[in-house]
Amino acid sequence: MKNILLPTDFSKCSTNAILYVLNLFKGTSCTFHLLSVYKSSSYTSGDLMQASTDASLYDILISENKRKLDKLIAKMEKNCAGEDFQYDAITDYNVFTDSINKFIETENIDLIAMGTDGVSDAQERIFGSHTLRVIRKVDSPLLIIPENATFHSLRQLLLSLDQTVEFEKEALQPLLKLIGNHSFSLHILKITKTDADAEAEAEEEMILKQHFEIYNPSYHKVSDVPVNEAINTFVQSMEIDMNILPVKKEEFLERLFGSNLSKIIYSTTIPLFILHSKEEGDEKDEE
Repeated sequence: MKNILLPTDFSKCSTNAILYVLNLFKGTSCTFHLLSVYKSSSYTSGDLMQASTDASLYDILISENKRKLDKLIAKMEKNCAGEDFQYDAITDYNVFTDSINKFIETENIDLIAMGTDGVSDAQERIFGSHTLRVIRKVDSPLLIIPENATFHSLRQLLLSLDQTVEFEKEALQPLLKLIGNHSFSLHILKITKTDADAEAEAEEEMILKQHFEIYNPSYHKVSDVPVNEAINTFVQSMEIDMNILPVKKEEFLERLFGSNLSKIIYSTTIPLFILHSKEEGDEKDEE
């Protein structure tokens, strides 16, 4: 039984992400944990006016979110009748990433899946900025689904690698555990700032192909091209269905993407699978 955490703000963006994930995991046994998080800055004057001596503001907010979650789950059950799916509605009053980290531990979560709405940095909405915070602060596999993404079978997967990462096949296990029922080909894209030593490059290509030989991998290298441009061009030319971005820690993520992180997330037209692999001695980041 797979445990999938689905944070939602009930927007079109997050609802579409949920629909994509339901289709992705059809034919497998899953429990979907729908999480709605409320925080004090979300209060409105209407909320305050509803509060009475008999019901706290907290109770009112949680009750309303629970009602919305139950309605969403009813829709999911109708759309996925016959599937081995279970559903769990969770409401919380907390910092968004703190809440997610808490439920990862208590519910043994295998994957977080959430949407991104494609807005620019200057127009970033609350839920969109949450996506970036989860990438940076939550050490768990994360599937990011673009606002207009529609599901179709996974046929072509892209593994995007930075020149500094030493990627082992074990790091891909969380993904393979989740989508192992799909039959796909794997493309490996190595993005470097400068041309590497030819002999070392050939050795790395051989090792990576050996690691993933059952997926019939193809190896590609791009030098001196912006990461975002390299990925988007490859995705379009090879008709990629999902992009896998392995990261070891927040510092690596910033080095790989820098100020273009938001651009990569919001400009993608396909789902992004973020993999965090722990190094020995690493300590959990603090908020």
